[in-house]
Amino acid sequence: MQLDLLTILKTTLSEKCKANPSYSLRAFARALDIDPSTLSAILNKKRPLTVKTSSHFLDALNIDPFEKKRLLLSAIGSKLLTDNIKPDSFEILQQEEFNFIKDWEH
Repeated sequence: MQLDLLTILKTTLSEKCKANPSYSLRAFARALDIDPSTLSAILNKKRPLTVKTSSHFLDALNIDPFEKKRLLLSAIGSKLLTDNIKPDSFEILQQEEFNFIKDWEH
């Protein structure tokens, strides 16, 4: 079963609170280097979880690179869907193709 980042955040907070009853949302926000009210709004789905914030959280949680990439692609896909952009309208390039295109002086 694949988890999304919001579920991972809630689970991590829950586990830390079980391990230490004094652990709070404020402490978790401090560990993630984010404002507690912002984290609360994200966890309660009152504020969207952006790709930039997702990347920041994944770095702070020390998620392995493969899982981080999967979660970020999932976040980007859901962002595209909410913006009415179809993800299949994009083409995934190989690194060599990307390097060739990004070098505009070729």
